[in-house]
Amino acid sequence: MSRQLVACMLNVSEARRRDVVEKIAKEALAAVNPPKVKPIASDWAINATALNIFQDIDYNRSVITLVSSEDCIGPCVEAACEKAYELIDLSHHEGVHPRLGAVDLVPLHPISEDVSLPNLGQVARGDIQEREQTCVISAHQSTGVIRLSKDNIFFY
Repeated sequence: MSRQLVACMLNVSEARRRDVVEKIAKEALAAVNPPKVKPIASDWAINATALNIFQDIDYNRSVITLVSSEDCIGPCVEAACEKAYELIDLSHHEGVHPRLGAVDLVPLHPISEDVSLPNLGQVARGDIQEREQTCVISAHQSTGVIRLSKDNIFFY
């Protein structure tokens, strides 16, 4: 069985408080993964993982690299964004990198060959757009860029 895998490099405007960044990553994973304490069952599976958290202290910005199946990446990103909005107060934010919001960049990249950019556009325009009240600014077929904005969330 092949899985349609997608990588998301979620950019959040926080790096100096590691606990906040870790809470955002954990929230993304908790949205689609079973609880840690669960009896072993045949249908048990890990649906998403955080491969890396890169933190730039000077920029006060982190990149959380998430990998998930195409059908789970939307709920992962939604949960992470909601937690970031809750925990990051930009009125107290300092850093040398310009920021657009608590979450200001959400690049989505197909890993599996059978995941297409139009499919990822559907993910971006689906639940995330509706739930986060995010509107599509542009979707460009030739560049593969999908931009959404509410608190300036961008999908690439």
